[in-house]
This record gives sequence, structure tokens and C-alpha cells, in this order.
Amino acid sequence: MVDPDCLGLKIMSNVEIHLKSDPEIDEYDILPVLMSEQNRNPVRLIEHKLGIESWGAELMFRTAAKDFDKWLKTGRKPFNSDNSSHKDWLLLQTTCILIVVPDHSTAWNIRKELIVKRILKHSDDLRLTKLILTKHPKSSETFFHRRWLLSNLLSLESPAFKTDAAVCSCPQDTSSYCQVASENAREVTSEIESVGKSSAALASNSIVFPRESRRLDIVHSDQRHCLVLAELSVCQQAAERYRNNYNAWTHRIWVIQHLSCCCGQVMDQELETTKGFVCSHISEHSGYQYRQFLIQSLSSCGRDVSELLHSELLMTTDLISTYPGHEAIWYHRRFVLEHMLRSGSFFAGEFSPTSAETKEDRDTGPEPHALKRTRLESIALGYSSVVSSESDWCASLLCSFSVDSWQQTLVNHHLRWINHSLAKPY
Repeated sequence: MVDPDCLGLKIMSNVEIHLKSDPEIDEYDILPVLMSEQNRNPVRLIEHKLGIESWGAELMFRTAAKDFDKWLKTGRKPFNSDNSSHKDWLLLQTTCILIVVPDHSTAWNIRKELIVKRILKHSDDLRLTKLILTKHPKSSETFFHRRWLLSNLLSLESPAFKTDAAVCSCPQDTSSYCQVASENAREVTSEIESVGKSSAALASNSIVFPRESRRLDIVHSDQRHCLVLAELSVCQQAAERYRNNYNAWTHRIWVIQHLSCCCGQVMDQELETTKGFVCSHISEHSGYQYRQFLIQSLSSCGRDVSELLHSELLMTTDLISTYPGHEAIWYHRRFVLEHMLRSGSFFAGEFSPTSAETKEDRDTGPEPHALKRTRLESIALGYSSVVSSESDWCASLLCSFSVDSWQQTLVNHHLRWINHSLAKPY
């Protein structure tokens, strides 16, 4: 009978060989094969897709986890970049563990230590995390580790740079520090090029990022744009693989805030990109919340979002009529209405939840002096117009559905919200 530990090591070795031989592996899965077949390799690679039979994945994890726990309990042999065999062994153990159980925080922390000590490259773990998210798109630890990687890669305040600075703190070590900084710069440039390769075609139009986003001089706008697009692509794929993937959408917000530094052009692109997603995933609360974040961010940057809010309102009107009975759309509509009223993105008598008429179409000339109102009067009339228009629209919806329909319940909830929340100005 074959020793399970020897067989587990053999499976781990096969996984390692495939990962090294094909750097373009873009997906993996656990194949539902519960029992082994004689002389058959449980690891398969077909057209850049990696598959591991379930019995082999379980045996591989048990072997790797047992050796890894033993290493932790015996005092953890010190890291040594010169000892390639120990480094390769540790990387293989953690890789095989994370492929099966991606929320193994200890394994991720060990890999962080290897990166800080410059034993492991950022690109290796960015590739690994992207691969793991194809099988486990909601893994919070994987997203946390990916954020740490990007922060560590782009920030001069990262632990890796602090360690190098501490080593080269003496004046006589200035040349050594400059050499280390140069190596870090080359690594960042190489990583950005490798990570953003798939998105290079999308970045043909250069984007100028805010000054505060340029943490490293070598990271110019085109490179950062490629990196941002590549990371947003990872988030999009994860969101499509798992419904209401809160972790993927939270990571997407982090990318906008920290990688693009709330660049207006990037946020405009994201509003256009995610519109199709929310229209085809109509119950996706997280998708609507992401669009709300983008609208609020644009508004806080001084952007006039009046037309955007009006377009968003028309979108919810169309979705509610086409796909009745989805509560997520109603919540998003309430956000749009609240934001319109709070920001004054309306004009008294002009509000309509179903009209596609733009502000430019309505502006026929200056308002006569006799019709000019104070801002307070306009706000009061605006609120009255919104409440009246929404109430009339809801009444028309009530006539379109049966008494016992869920859509009618949602309409009644919306009417109560209008009377309690929109009856008076904020």
C-alpha cells in the first residue's frame, strides 16, 4: 500500500511543476473525483486550466498542513535567502495549503514575511491570489493579502522599505541604500508591467492621476492606469463568479481610493462599466452600493452630478418596470432621491421620474425677474415636486400589479418612506 505522505508529496510536486511550467494558468478547480484510480495523476492541466481531483486535493492539503504545523511548532527554522531548498519547501507548503483553504491566515502571514525579507516577489503572490480568486472569489483573506501586496509594492512607507532604510541608515551606506531603492524601483516597474499587461490595450488614453497618488516617481500615469484597470478586472471577475460578493466590491472601493486616489476619469469609466452589471444583476445590493460610492466621491470632489443622478433615476425607473419585485433597486432609488434633494440637484416643477429630458433641453433662457425665487423657496417647491411626482408614479405602478404581488408591497413601502423621509426638507 502506498504511503499517504509520499503520495501527498508527489501530488504537491506535480502541482508545483504545472504552476512553474505554465505561467499563464488563469483558472483552477477541484474535480469531483472521490476515489483514486490506479496509476492516474490527479493533477491535470488543459489549455491553461488546472484541475485537481478532490481526493488528491484533500491528501495534498493534509500532507502540507501537517508538515507546515510541524515546522511552526518546532521553532520555525529562520528564513535564509541563500538556502533555496528551505525557501522552495516553505513556498510549496503554503501554496498547496492556500489552494485548498485560501483563508489560512498563518500561511498568508508567512508569505508576507518572505516578501518583506525579499525572498519572495510581489508578482508571485499577485499571480497566486488572482488564481485563488477564480476558485474562491469570496475569500476575504485573499483580498486582504492582495491589498497588502499592492500597498507594500507602491508605498515608500512599506515594511520592506523601512527595513532597507534601517539597514542603510548610516551616511556611509548611502550608496547601498540607493542601490536597494533602485532595485525596488525596478521591481515596481516590472510588477506593474506584468500585472497590467492584460489591460494595456484598455489604457490607450492616458489618465492624469492626482498628485497625491504619485507615491513613486517611476509610477507614471500610464503605468498606474494599467495597474488600476488590471485590479478592477480582478474585482469584476470575482463579482461575476459569486453573487453579492461583498469582499470583491469592498476591494474595488479600496482600489479607487488608494490606487487611483479617486481619479475622476477612472470613476467615470467605472460608472459606465458597472451600469451593465447592475442591469443584469438586478438584486445585487453590493453593485448598487458601489455606484453610490462613486456618485458620492464625484460629488465630494466638486463635480456637478445633477445629470448623473437624473440618469440613475431613469435607470431605476426602467428596471423597476421591467423587473418587478426586486428590493435592491428600490433602495438604490431612495439613495438617488435623497442625494438629489440634499445636493439641490433639481429645479422646482422640473422633476420627473420618467422623463429623459436633460437640463440643457429645459434651459430655454434666463428666468424672468418676476419668477425668480430665493433658494429656500426653490428647495421647498423642489421637495414638493419630488414628493408629488414620486407619489403619482407609485400610484400608477399600483394599478399595474395584482393586490397580492410583492411589487405592490415594495411600492407601499416606498410610499411610506416618501411620506416620512421626503415630506420635509433636511
